[in-house]
Amino acid sequence: MERRASPLKIPYTSVRKGKRYFEPRGRMLEHGFAPKPLGPDDERARRAAWALLEEWIAIRDGRPPPAAKLPSKEAATIAKAYPRGSIGEAWQEWITTGEWRALADSTRTKIWWPAWLKRIEPTFGDCAPDTVTMDMLSDWRARIEEVSGLDAAHKALKVWRAFWRVMQALRYTQLSDPSAKVRNRQPAARDQRYTHGEAMQRAKAAWRLGYRGLACIILIAWDAGFSPKDARTLRRRHLRLDPQTKRIVFDKSGEGREKTGVAVIGTLSKFGDWLVRRYLGDFGADHAPESILFRMRTGVPYGESRLGGDFAAVRLTAFPGDLRQLRDMRRSGVMEAFAGGGDARDVSEKFGNSIDRSNFLFKTYNPVDLEKVRQTDAARLEGRRRRNKT
Repeated sequence: MERRASPLKIPYTSVRKGKRYFEPRGRMLEHGFAPKPLGPDDERARRAAWALLEEWIAIRDGRPPPAAKLPSKEAATIAKAYPRGSIGEAWQEWITTGEWRALADSTRTKIWWPAWLKRIEPTFGDCAPDTVTMDMLSDWRARIEEVSGLDAAHKALKVWRAFWRVMQALRYTQLSDPSAKVRNRQPAARDQRYTHGEAMQRAKAAWRLGYRGLACIILIAWDAGFSPKDARTLRRRHLRLDPQTKRIVFDKSGEGREKTGVAVIGTLSKFGDWLVRRYLGDFGADHAPESILFRMRTGVPYGESRLGGDFAAVRLTAFPGDLRQLRDMRRSGVMEAFAGGGDARDVSEKFGNSIDRSNFLFKTYNPVDLEKVRQTDAARLEGRRRRNKT
């Protein structure tokens, strides 16, 4: 019996009923790639697929794309006409600099772009920086809070203040920021937390339900204190072996965290090490340095929305009524470290943040806790005994 040749495997494409389809995902979508059919699976379609793949690899590796291939938001913004010396023209210049490209993808796509496109540009895009007053900014922020909520207003003004410093550096203004005296109230920090037992229960439930990549990500979020994005984007080249414990560690000291670029190294508990080794052994992980380690049940790397969706599915099935999120694992780990007497500088290095210097981060990752109150009571009693002896 004659065997039919299987379709040529080209990343980010699939062949269905003799036709090839381009299927970008994750960061590719953020950079302007869109799903599209490539036609019958012939030489022309395969060449088109390889061209799209090579274009993505160039962008992923930090090589500047051709002007025609800029991400859609950048291309659309640069094509607009703004008055000379305006805030919009300053933005156009800013997004073509190396410093803009050096920002973490999540910082650009989740913080800067929404604030610019939805908040700053519609109101101030055509204005010269020196014409903007404190009253204008105060009213602008109040409208955002009324329509879109406190969180959107807080982020918008934070981006405005950061962009004002950029405009000063680009010589669009040398005046002080008119928003300096505008009060920028921030939403209350999240305080949801897990215990160690609860974290283990969720990892084991995910494993039993078939979400084995998710189970490993949950344990890494707990043991290593990685954010969900840092955990789901771990690659083969991040794997190391601790020479002392002989357990797996994840070394991101070279490129740093996805959000901030701060160097981190993630360690695992005995159970976490066993589970990750079991997963990698069963899955037969690709040994290519850039291969993603932990994947969905289909074998596809996790995107942000799919990771949250799978975690919610496990939560609904095994723990109905629980509304805590995967990101709360990280905060719980920080609280454990401080409850055990951890030093702020050491905790900052472990979790890759500036909790030792930022009051806001300290409150976010270390909210008021009964155990800390008990420790303070014990410290007061010890101090009282010492004072009474003198």
